[in-house]
Amino acid sequence: MTIRPNPFFGFANVKACVARLWPALVAIFLGAVSFSQGDRTVAIAVQGLPQAVGDAAAVLSVAMEPVFLLPACLLLSVAASVRPGDVHFSRYGLFSFTCASASLAVALVLKHAIGRARPEVGLNLDPFLFHPFAFADSYASLPSAQAACAAAVFIAAAMRFPHLRLPFHLCAVALCGARVLTGEHWVSDVAAGWAIGWSAVFTLSRLVLVSDGRDRD
Repeated sequence: MTIRPNPFFGFANVKACVARLWPALVAIFLGAVSFSQGDRTVAIAVQGLPQAVGDAAAVLSVAMEPVFLLPACLLLSVAASVRPGDVHFSRYGLFSFTCASASLAVALVLKHAIGRARPEVGLNLDPFLFHPFAFADSYASLPSAQAACAAAVFIAAAMRFPHLRLPFHLCAVALCGARVLTGEHWVSDVAAGWAIGWSAVFTLSRLVLVSDGRDRD
């Protein structure tokens, strides 16, 4: 597999950046709005949801654990590489693994540096409670690392297989939303994770293009 660098700057590329990054920009906007107004409201509403909703969200939440997603991407790449006709799946597996790993690393560093409290009743469901560099799970809410990882995997799939873009995006939204419904994260945490995942996919796809002539958008 050969690769070639892609020029990143220039007016045309800036326009392309804005056009392709709009979902991440929307996520940042929604996260900012939620951070200032809606996080606590949603967290209180989640506390009153039926148990069945929480259980279903917990299943989705477990399914998007990086410990499962990352090996699955690698296994897909390796398994598909042994069949010449599955080269697209092999490349997707490797690309999604790279994007998800980068997203996870960025999110983990940020969440411990920021030290935002999780939406826990014991912490008074306070979205403005911060304890930077606490290195404690109760203060590792923003951004959601799992949302960032899952968003990267499914957004990469949407870019690689554009005819299935809508289902992949819906899967990403459902998996990210599950983190809110389980009470593990504020809405703005998940929005920030989504933005990180999307930005990782966009940046990596622009810096290195697979020379098969396929449009990744």
